[in-house]
This record gives sequence, C-alpha cells and structure tokens, in this order.
Amino acid sequence: MIEQKQKSISKRLMEERKRLGLSQEDMAALGGYKIGAYHKYETAKKLPELGYLLAAQDKGLDLLYVIHGRRSSNDNNAELDALMQKIEELKEKERAAVSALIDALSG
Repeated sequence: MIEQKQKSISKRLMEERKRLGLSQEDMAALGGYKIGAYHKYETAKKLPELGYLLAAQDKGLDLLYVIHGRRSSNDNNAELDALMQKIEELKEKERAAVSALIDALSG
C-alpha cells in the first residue's frame, strides 16, 4: 500500500512539473539537486523531502494535489492568474472597459 502511494505521488509530481512547463533540470534546481536525485522522485525510488516540496510550491506546484490527489482551491487556474496579470498591466481606462464588459456578460 505504501509503495502504491509513493508511485501515485511520483506520478502527480511529474504531472505538476509538466503543468508548470518545467524540465526535470528545472525541478532539480529548485532543491539544489542534480537531475539524478530529482529523477528518483519521479520514478518512485524516493519520496520528495518536505523542504523541497515547499520550495516547489513557492514556484506554483500544487502541493495538495501532489500529496493527496486533490487540487487546491486557491491554485486552481494558472490561466486566471495570467489573465489577472494582463488586466493589471492595462491602463485605468482600459481596465474600466474590461470591468464593464465583465459586468455586461455576467449580468
């Protein structure tokens, strides 16, 4: 049973890496590891350390999903974050127009 859970965590860690658009090298660097050490995480040869997971979470990893298989409600949509970033970059008049459009579409 523990082995199956470890495999599930490894699989979800790889899914999260791909969702974030990161390479194995990028993920290894988050923990100051060489790729061989990180590869053990994705192949279920070793469980990730807590410090590593917390560092990866700071870069967008959904830690709840990796550990339990359930998506975090506050990290549910990278597209929404990207959209909010674009809106924040708009000028005040443009933001008002976007807000009016959203009000019209949702109203």
